[in-house]
Amino acid sequence: MVSPPLPPALMNAARVEMASFVPADGQSVPMNRHENKVFENEHVILDDGVYVNCKFKNCSLEYSGGDVYVQNCQGEGCQLVWRGAAQRTVMLLQGLGMMLPVAPPPGTEPANRVQ
Repeated sequence: MVSPPLPPALMNAARVEMASFVPADGQSVPMNRHENKVFENEHVILDDGVYVNCKFKNCSLEYSGGDVYVQNCQGEGCQLVWRGAAQRTVMLLQGLGMMLPVAPPPGTEPANRVQ
């Protein structure tokens, strides 16, 4: 599902917020901007990135919980890799039953369980 584009007034407000964002530790981190780019068969670290009108095809998308802004992007055949704070958030949501665990790829053996 593709989100509709933001109105120009909101788009400019979002840019200002991103440019002036300062994390809790007080250290401003520059964000890498990617616009109208096609990522194919790549490992992409999403943290500290701005992605506008991008396409991700058969990529490994890694997210650790850092700052990221994504607008009007599409993904096809991609794998999400959760690390650090993002991984802990996913584990919390799964533990609360708010997010289903990822099914293993077809043809792979499930992990051994203690019985």
